[in-house]
Amino acid sequence: QQQQQQEEMDRPTANKIACQNGKGIASLCRDDLLKIFSYLPPVSLACCSMVCKSWNNLVKLSTLWQGAYTENRKSLLAVCGEDFASKLGLSVSNLGKTTNWETQCVKEQHRALLLCGSVTIADWKGHSGRVNCCRMGMGTIVTGSSDGTVQIWSTSSLCNLGRHMTPKKSPIVDLEFDEGKIIGLSETEVCVWSRKNGQLLRCIGGQSQRSFCMGYADPEIGIGCGDGTIRIFDLYSSRCTRIFRQHSGRVTCISMNMDATLLASGSADGTLKLCDAVTGQKFASLLPSTPPIGVECLYVNYSSFVILAGTTAGQLHSWDFRTYKQIWSKKIHPSSVMSIHVQINDPSIIVTGGISGVLHLLSADTGGILSGYVRGRNLEANEPVSVRKEFGKPHISKYVGVRVESPLENIPIRNRPPILSARIGMTKAVTTHTDGTVRLWQFNLPE
Repeated sequence: QQQQQQEEMDRPTANKIACQNGKGIASLCRDDLLKIFSYLPPVSLACCSMVCKSWNNLVKLSTLWQGAYTENRKSLLAVCGEDFASKLGLSVSNLGKTTNWETQCVKEQHRALLLCGSVTIADWKGHSGRVNCCRMGMGTIVTGSSDGTVQIWSTSSLCNLGRHMTPKKSPIVDLEFDEGKIIGLSETEVCVWSRKNGQLLRCIGGQSQRSFCMGYADPEIGIGCGDGTIRIFDLYSSRCTRIFRQHSGRVTCISMNMDATLLASGSADGTLKLCDAVTGQKFASLLPSTPPIGVECLYVNYSSFVILAGTTAGQLHSWDFRTYKQIWSKKIHPSSVMSIHVQINDPSIIVTGGISGVLHLLSADTGGILSGYVRGRNLEANEPVSVRKEFGKPHISKYVGVRVESPLENIPIRNRPPILSARIGMTKAVTTHTDGTVRLWQFNLPE
């Protein structure tokens, strides 16, 4: 059936002459649209496929993505060179061995941007205190700080889109957001704000134990506490529905899947455990409690069945949570790994940040370091300073991102402040730091 649809779309249409008398792009026939689309790069082709259903079907059922993939790969091979091409898994010999042209094209473009291109950094003072957490998505960056505020930023203009403060001005230790709301966890309460009007919708408080981390799977949130317990709350009724004791020390990180059937948690006592999110029944303990190397962060990729965990000793571990077997274990940072993240459309590259201040990119298959970046020279050092400031936009300093090719001792501390949280997108990454700054890393292909 798909082959018949393909032949029908590639066959010259009978209404081509009639379309020529129309006005506007909506009047173009399939043949003309296919010809126009064939000149577009992959990113523009993906944008066109999201305009309407007819364009999506046209792009999906034609050979446009196969042609775009072939041309894109050839250009990547030309600009990346042999060394980086081997890291990306690019070669002429394996050209065309995929069937999902769109997905493979996006993945290879993403890898080339992160590993082969140049990096520019936008650096600004986002908070008065340390910025403990950040999230990025839907064109926005959300940051939470020890100053008790949650700030919202535009990824394109970097303008401030909103500011929220906890009622007790308690430090924000973790957060999440979706289309309708922002959820901020302080040491003593959970605050939920509306994204539409910024109103505080509800405040869940009264916990007897100090909170350290949060996992979110609508309509429930799991809160990791200082006594080693995980408390599950219904976000809408504000009621604590379950309490699980999983660890002997404070819970430092939690992940819940969307169905809330699996809960992963790490602790300062050095353990990483999996349990049923409904009953609390333990499935596995992936890290032994001895020696007591604390778990600082974790990331669970539920589509590829992989759990990643970073420790206070700078180690990063990977497991298959179906078999509970370790895939690899690597020493990545000289000190604590504070954050791990994977881009949802390309799980082959892991981004990590830690006390060393280096933004590391790792292979998800082996754990090997593909690249590491720190802040370089100021791009505006020799440019005149404008006295005009755009409303709602902080003072932005722009820098070059440089690859780490020398020992960390030779890199000034001011260029690599400790990274507390990191998130990666298709062309950008965001990091937050102990000095209250937020950094947006823009990856660009070489010209």
